[in-house]
Amino acid sequence: IHLYPNPNSGKFNLRYLSDVFKSFNVRVIDADGHVIRNYQFTNLVYGSILPFDLSSLPSATYMLEVYNEFDRAAFRVVIMH
Repeated sequence: IHLYPNPNSGKFNLRYLSDVFKSFNVRVIDADGHVIRNYQFTNLVYGSILPFDLSSLPSATYMLEVYNEFDRAAFRVVIMH
């Protein structure tokens, strides 16, 4: 998974660079550990680009937790307005 641009203004992309899993979920977590957004993606193929628009969130550092029943990863994303 590649997240870009980072930092950003709340609009960024997540590029899926695998063909192992066809679906996963994404949680957006704030600095206090609260889940503030949930997303689910299915029918993914290698190279899929998933756009995110979190521009309504305040400037801060957030964690994107990408997971499914088999694997889990976390990515830091910095939103600056």
